[in-house]
Amino acid sequence: MSNNEEIRLKFLHMYDRSMHFGDYGPTEELCSVAFACTNPNYEIDGISGIKNSIDSQRNAFEDFHMEIDFSFASDDGVGLSWRLTGRHVNEIYGVPPSGKRIEAQGLSIHELADGKSIGGWSAGNVLEKLREAYAEAEAEGSLPSAG
Repeated sequence: MSNNEEIRLKFLHMYDRSMHFGDYGPTEELCSVAFACTNPNYEIDGISGIKNSIDSQRNAFEDFHMEIDFSFASDDGVGLSWRLTGRHVNEIYGVPPSGKRIEAQGLSIHELADGKSIGGWSAGNVLEKLREAYAEAEAEGSLPSAG
């Protein structure tokens, strides 16, 4: 197995463990403490920022799932095309819960230094899908009641 394939598989494992189980051991192993990621809606700084971002996503959705549709790795970085699904049950990114099931897609690029992610760039249509679901539920009169 090539070194690039090993890196790719380690990152797939890291995403699976953190997104689906809240297990950040692989994240701490594969991401630099100085990690910094930019996306159009917010920035993530450090491993604590990664954990906070993932925890907020896991908390916002019932039946949360993230699928990696395509990935690649080189000595310089890792790229992932992903899809997330779940029912929006708690506020996230300033959008109150809609009760609707959403599917969103995006891309994440990790820049590597010495085999660890030092950060990168991520973008997707999550916020757009959340806003659409909320507007739809509001128009239907089906927004979840505050509990």
